Amino acid sequence: MSPPSNMLMSYNGIISAFQAEDVGSTPTMGSNKIVVEPFRIEIKRGKIVMGVYAVKQLIIMRKDLGMHKGKLAAQASHASLGAFLKTTYNVQDENGNITAKGIPLSGIVNEWLSGSFAKVVLAVHSEEELKSCYDLAVEKGFPAAYIVDNGTTVFHNVKTPTCVGIGPCRSEDLDACFSNLKLF
Repeated sequence: MSPPSNMLMSYNGIISAFQAEDVGSTPTMGSNKIVVEPFRIEIKRGKIVMGVYAVKQLIIMRKDLGMHKGKLAAQASHASLGAFLKTTYNVQDENGNITAKGIPLSGIVNEWLSGSFAKVVLAVHSEEELKSCYDLAVEKGFPAAYIVDNGTTVFHNVKTPTCVGIGPCRSEDLDACFSNLKLF
């Protein structure tokens, strides 16, 4: 038995879709609205690939540093927040302090925030590769944050570039630039 044509069905929980009167309300069968988190369906080699988000953020981590899990999580968090803040507050005074407040969020950022905050963590194997990724992101106009650890806990008082946060941006734009990188 096939589902009604006006309903999206869940595929292993990847797609969150249901009929509802309004966003956040209890699903009802009599409605003509469908609520879906931002995602797209791709067909690759004749197969449907589901759960590929339309908007995402990339975190590119240096694998060569051998950071422990806690350090990885902290550095990835810095990168995510740093890149996100580039989309909302990008005016600074002469001391580097953020001065702009209440800047409207772009449509892409709103789409990301109202969805699942999709993030993909990718790996590079050197500081040079990391800097190259950051430079490419800046060249393409993506919001990007280059994270340099202060070295106070792990890197023996040596400031060390650890990761880059990029986006949120349209997935196809990010994929066009960074699809050569492997998952961390």
